[in-house]
Amino acid sequence: MRQKIKAVIALGLLSPVLAELLSGSAPASVFFDPFFFVLQVVSYGIPALIMRELAVKWKLGVSGLFVLGLGYGIFNEGLLANTFFSEDASFFKGYGFYLGLNLAWVPFAAIWHSLHAILYPTMLVHFLYPDVAQQRWLSGRMVKLLFVIALLESGLLYFAPHKNFQGTYFFVFWLAIFILAFLSKRFTAPVEYKSLTSYKGAFFLGFFTVPLYVILIALTKTQLPLFIYWIVLIGLVLVLWRRLKKKEWVTVPALIVFLSGDYIGNGIFAVLGRRSFEVLLTSIAITSFLLYLVRKSRLRTAASNVIPPSIDRDASLPL
Repeated sequence: MRQKIKAVIALGLLSPVLAELLSGSAPASVFFDPFFFVLQVVSYGIPALIMRELAVKWKLGVSGLFVLGLGYGIFNEGLLANTFFSEDASFFKGYGFYLGLNLAWVPFAAIWHSLHAILYPTMLVHFLYPDVAQQRWLSGRMVKLLFVIALLESGLLYFAPHKNFQGTYFFVFWLAIFILAFLSKRFTAPVEYKSLTSYKGAFFLGFFTVPLYVILIALTKTQLPLFIYWIVLIGLVLVLWRRLKKKEWVTVPALIVFLSGDYIGNGIFAVLGRRSFEVLLTSIAITSFLLYLVRKSRLRTAASNVIPPSIDRDASLPL
C-alpha cells in the first residue's frame, strides 16, 4: 500500500513538473506559487492518474497509452488553456487557422502533451516503483471521482465569464477525447523488459526529437498548404516509432533512456528560448534527476538484467 501511495504522489507531481516547469512554460517562481501549483497538480496530475489507471485496466501498451494521451492534449490545450483558439499559439503564429481553430497547433500540442505529460511520466513512475507497476493504484470509485473533478474543471475554465468560446467545441473536444480512449483499446502490445546495449543511441535519439520541432516550425513559415504540414508531422512520428521498434527500444529500460534524452533536449530548448537564469537552474536540477535515472537503469540492468525480481524473466507485461 505504501508503494502505491508513493507512486500516486510521484505521478501526480512528475506530470506537471516535467511538462510545465522543465519546458519553461511556468518558471519556478510562478510554478511554486501555492494556488498555481495546486491548479497544475489538478490539471496534469489528476488526468495522468486517470489515464494510467485506464491503461492498466485495459492492458494498454506504449502505443495504446500514447493514443489515450492524445486526448489529454485536447483536454489541456483545448478545454483548459484554450490555446486551440489562438492564431498566435506557441510558435505557430498566423498559420493553419481555420474554423476558429489553430489546426497546425492542435495536432502538435496533442502529441507533445501525450508524450511529456502522460506517457513519459507514467513510464518513469513504473520504473521507479516496479513492484506496483502492474497493479491498480486507485479504486474504481476514486477514478470516477477524479473524472468528475476533471470534467468540472474543464467546464469552469472553458465557460469562465471572461471567455467567449463556442459551446459546441466543448462537446466536440470531449467527444474526441472519448473516441481516442476507445481507439486506444486496440493497442495492447505489452511492454517488454530487455537489457539495453546502446545507451547513447537511445539517449541521443530522444535528444534529437527537438530538432524535429524546428523542422515543423520552419514549415509553418513557408506558408505551404496545411495538409503538407500534417503529412510531415505524422510522417516524423511514424519514422521515429519505427526506429524505436527496429532498435527494440520500446522496452524498459530503453524507453527510460530515450525519454530522458527527450526531456533534456526540451530543457535545453527552453533555456535557449526563454533566456532566463531561473529556467536554466530549473533545467539543471531536473536534468540531473533524469541523468540519475539513466545511471540507475544501467545499474539495474547490470544487477538483474532489467527484470524486477517478482517478474518471470521471459514475461511481457502490460503497461
